[in-house]
Amino acid sequence: MDIRRMAIKLITMHGKSICDGVSNGPKRALENAGKEGQLIDSGARGAALYLARTMPRPSRSKEHGGGYWQADRILYGYYDTSLFTVSAVPDALPFAGSSKVHMSAGMCDDLDVAQRDGPLKIRDVFCPCEPCLRLDFSQCKMTATFGAVKTVYVKRSNDTGLPSQTANLEEFAAWLDKDKVVALRVEPDEADIEGGVWLALMNGKSFTLTQAELHAGQQFEAGWKVVRGHWFSLKSTEAPSGTRIYTALA
Repeated sequence: MDIRRMAIKLITMHGKSICDGVSNGPKRALENAGKEGQLIDSGARGAALYLARTMPRPSRSKEHGGGYWQADRILYGYYDTSLFTVSAVPDALPFAGSSKVHMSAGMCDDLDVAQRDGPLKIRDVFCPCEPCLRLDFSQCKMTATFGAVKTVYVKRSNDTGLPSQTANLEEFAAWLDKDKVVALRVEPDEADIEGGVWLALMNGKSFTLTQAELHAGQQFEAGWKVVRGHWFSLKSTEAPSGTRIYTALA
């Protein structure tokens, strides 16, 4: 997957560091936009783009004072709200002492393990040293001050109310249809070809095999849900606009 995620949060941290002060900047900028009648596109993306245009950098640079915690640049990002549905973020079992943890980082490259066992690197307090900002916690320069990073497991709850994997597959198969483009997760031993996700164009609806078949050297068993389609091949990692370019294979 090659994606690292670090969360620095929890309500118990508010008022105990620079969190409140930093969060006030975007809040006030959006409030002023409303008072001035400026139009902002709806959703988190619209807010992030507006802030990037109007607050591209801190109002006071680090070299002009402000102390150790003074920010020297601002990086804006956003989450689509659809990522926070029950299906996208299932319930997980808590771990002991979680209320005191103010930094957690997801470092697992195996998607199955990440979704099933939820391994996290945690620490009571966020450390701003260079290695920790790179998520290289083993080289932390301030362990004596902030303590060592530990690994915990936040496993999925068995009582999530989510459909079973079989039910999800049935729903996905019913959704497939001609001219739909789908992203399919790749087995780890083939991820080095074009990454962990491949794109495909569907040629029609899915159907159930009535008998076993051999296709392209692979065995497909009777009863499996299958669909015919064409793979896309990654032509360019990035276009000038930042868009990935693909071509459809025959």
